[in-house]
Parts: sequence; structure tokens; C-alpha cells
Amino acid sequence: MDKNRSGRKLTFAFCTFNRAERLPNLVASMRMQTCPIPFEILAIDNNSDDDTHSVLERISKLPGPKLRYAHEPNQGIVAARNRAIAESLDSDILVFIDDDELPQPGLLQTAVDAIINEGAECVGGRIDIDFRTLARPNWLSDELLGFLGALDHGNYAFWIEDTSTPIWAGNIAYGINLFRNTPELRFDKRFDRKDKTIGGGEDVIISTNY
Repeated sequence: MDKNRSGRKLTFAFCTFNRAERLPNLVASMRMQTCPIPFEILAIDNNSDDDTHSVLERISKLPGPKLRYAHEPNQGIVAARNRAIAESLDSDILVFIDDDELPQPGLLQTAVDAIINEGAECVGGRIDIDFRTLARPNWLSDELLGFLGALDHGNYAFWIEDTSTPIWAGNIAYGINLFRNTPELRFDKRFDRKDKTIGGGEDVIISTNY
């Protein structure tokens, strides 16, 4: 094993609220990832009142990379993501995906390479919207897809040098030293999103503030 990777660990995390029916497929897809260092899966249950707890309990017993989960009683994506950071401080890399997404092959390999080999502290990637099972409305132009979480900065890797190329937490990785060395660097509650309310932007703010 590469000496730069020996003893390292990655946490592949998602925050979830009342999407129990999606979790088995999501976790199965996460477990199928190939990763050059050992990885665990972390679920942050953000006070769900559906079957999320029982589903997580059941699928945590299935084969593959370990799934562990924590209950975050403070409602809102900011509290949930900050809990994921707190739960991951003994790892070397923290990768976030949203609970309504599915990871594509190579996601973890690319994140590890960028952080361990290239020296990046924060890495983001493409997010596509899947319209195969739901017709795309005529009014939903490409310019509006970002409000649904879509992100596409092209097919080639590049270093982010300014705020003109933001990255979303639906596909993002951090070197955990970023949070160990800067305890005040956390997702900002001023940009919170709770339940079905409108809000967000905490992922862009944290990416531009460190």
C-alpha cells in the first residue's frame, strides 16, 4: 500500500430526513464504491418521524462497509452536517452525498486522489438530475437546474481559485484536518434549511470562507 495511504480512513456521509424508502438503495450504492483506503458510511438522522431509524438499523447489519448512524435532534441541514463533521473527526476524509442522490462509480477514488495525492482540502464534483422516471417540465430551463442541486463545471479537473465556481454538498469531500485545525469552521446556521422550508447555501458559504 502507498505509504501516504497507510492507516487512513474515509467517512462517506449523508444527512437524512423522512426519506426512509430511499435509504436501502442509497446505502447499497454507497457500499459498491471502490476506495483505495478503508471507508465507513455515516447516516445522520435529522429527527425523522418515519421509518428511518428502523430502516437504518436493518441495513446496518447487511454485508459491506460498515454503516453507522447518529440521531441529530436539532432540526435543519446545518445541524445535521455539523453533526456529521463531529462524528468524523477521527477519519482523514469526509465525503458528503445527499439522501436523494446515488453516487456514480469512481466518486471515492477521485476524492481520495485529489486530497491525498494532489493536496486539495476541498473537492467537489458533478451532480446530474435524473429525469428518467419523471418528465422534465417545459419551464425548467438549464439555468434553473442549480436550484434542484445540479452542478456541472465541465469534464476536466481544475483548481478552484475564486467564487465563480461554487461546489455543492451533494457531491463534496473535505480533508478532515480542515475542521480539526479550525474548530470555528462549520456550516453556518444563518443559511439553514429545515423540513420543507426554503433556504440553503450553507455549502457554498463554507467553501468560500476557509
